[in-house]
Amino acid sequence: MMWEFRCASVRLYQITENMIDINAVDTVISVKLRSGVYRKRLTAGEYTFDKGITALVGGVNSAAAGLAYLASGRYSFGGCTVSIDGIQVTRRELSEESCLLGSMPGFQSILTVRQLIKRALSHNVNEGYDVDTVAGKFCLTPERMERKLQYNGNERYRASAAVGYAYGKHIYCVGYMEHFMFEKNYKACLIPFLKLLRDEGMTVLFATDDAGNAEAIADRIYYFDKEEKQC
Repeated sequence: MMWEFRCASVRLYQITENMIDINAVDTVISVKLRSGVYRKRLTAGEYTFDKGITALVGGVNSAAAGLAYLASGRYSFGGCTVSIDGIQVTRRELSEESCLLGSMPGFQSILTVRQLIKRALSHNVNEGYDVDTVAGKFCLTPERMERKLQYNGNERYRASAAVGYAYGKHIYCVGYMEHFMFEKNYKACLIPFLKLLRDEGMTVLFATDDAGNAEAIADRIYYFDKEEKQC
């Protein structure tokens, strides 16, 4: 396995299958959002997520949300182990390959979406990408490209997905989407661009509280806090 270091980032450049394995223990993940800190429960088990859209259905503090946030690489593993294509990774390595949709870390909040995509493309080992092509794929208007990546809304999800795509990330996570928010604000936006990511061979995790949301978008469904488990 060859590792390449760029700008203090660690990338796994031989990823081909985009398969993520999580060997979970009974633990709690503390998720810090703008509205506060939330505790997401994980239960012991082995979970494998392959290319395509996997919906994780459960309560807001269930393992459905916990696994989606854990897979984003933004939070401590809490004793769990994570592998990509059979290679065990650290949280930092996972964060380089995974994108938490609707959220970008730290200093990037001061940059416009255009600047973020341009910066991301400079880290991408794949050729054939340019800023306008990426913007077009995710239906980002010229006006949106010149604004910062901030505030809630479907544009934020599309813009963060575009940045992750430009960076060459392989895993995309929707941390948690309640039914009323999905139907009211995000359905028309989320379905097309998550399917675009799927069609490009990415692995997408979509955590929600509603099976109907999952059926509208997913290739496979995991149920949590219920006896039924389908995969």
